Amino acid sequence: GIVLLLLEILFVPGMVLGQDVACVGLGIALAAFVPWLYWKLSGDLPAARLLTLVTPTWLMHSAYGMSEPAFLVAQLWALLEAQRGRASRAAIASAVALTVRPNAVFVWLAVAYLFVRRAGGVRASIKPLSWLCGTAAAAVVAVLAANLHFFGDALKQLHSYEGLPNVGSVATALKRIPGPTGHFGIP
Repeated sequence: GIVLLLLEILFVPGMVLGQDVACVGLGIALAAFVPWLYWKLSGDLPAARLLTLVTPTWLMHSAYGMSEPAFLVAQLWALLEAQRGRASRAAIASAVALTVRPNAVFVWLAVAYLFVRRAGGVRASIKPLSWLCGTAAAAVVAVLAANLHFFGDALKQLHSYEGLPNVGSVATALKRIPGPTGHFGIP
């Protein structure tokens, strides 16, 4: 029932419209949730409106079909659920953010801090912290397993970013220029 419906929602648009169009559409749809999540998190409706109207750069970049909207939605969702004291939902949302980008570890730490602060100390927050650590570990293992299965390299993303800049032909062209080998001239 519901699993089949979710699979159809996730995969049919890609099969019908093409993966590029489906990814862009999903990015725009997720980006539409950001102002609402920000409003729910901060309680500041004018700021949420301004987030969309005054500085829509993040929204524009969301139309590229990359991971920014999913990452931002997962982070805001994790913080909102932690603020509301919903440990399991916050843990799942931060794990989703971790599957999108590894720098979500900073939101994970913020969620852990909110758990400890809400409970009044580390000992009192063992159960929510266990949820948080368990879901994060499961997310990391799932990403490593998927990378190993699909790419034959568990650390595919890490290896993709070994050298800076990491944009293929630009990196090749820059190798021919004498000078520092680092980024922005910093070795």
